[in-house]
Amino acid sequence: MKGAPVRSGAPFAFPSSRSAGFTLVELMIVVAIVGLLSAIAIPNFMRMRERAKIAEAKANLGAIRVTETAYFSEYNQYVGNQAQNPDRTADPPARFAWTSGTRFSILGFAPDGRLYFSYALGGADFPLDAFTAEAHGDLDGNGAWSHWSITSGDKEIRHQGDSL
Repeated sequence: MKGAPVRSGAPFAFPSSRSAGFTLVELMIVVAIVGLLSAIAIPNFMRMRERAKIAEAKANLGAIRVTETAYFSEYNQYVGNQAQNPDRTADPPARFAWTSGTRFSILGFAPDGRLYFSYALGGADFPLDAFTAEAHGDLDGNGAWSHWSITSGDKEIRHQGDSL
């Protein structure tokens, strides 16, 4: 075509005045987005972690209820009078190993691994016509203890103490 302008140089070339990399504004936007996402995610993660620890207490109290019921059906009495095991008063947020040779051994109850909660049986020695099993734990080390319990007449595990 006659009179059409002729283009010279590489097609689709970027201007040479811009250097490679990100601008300060772009980096600040990315940092703000990451900060916002972490502000949302970290508290949710901490709550889920606490709920997982609480699941230990609920599962073990349920197992104690099952073993107490089985013991009662065979011997017509419950096992009681067991102090907290393991003793968690020294370093509350740490995990402790189960201590064997307690009254829980009569029931055949011995959880595996290290525990966040300590467990106790209320009542006198023998004979018992009801039982109370308790779990105590300071899950986050703030000094506020969380208490969970179940009795022979309960179908649900009760909670009192540190809010969830």
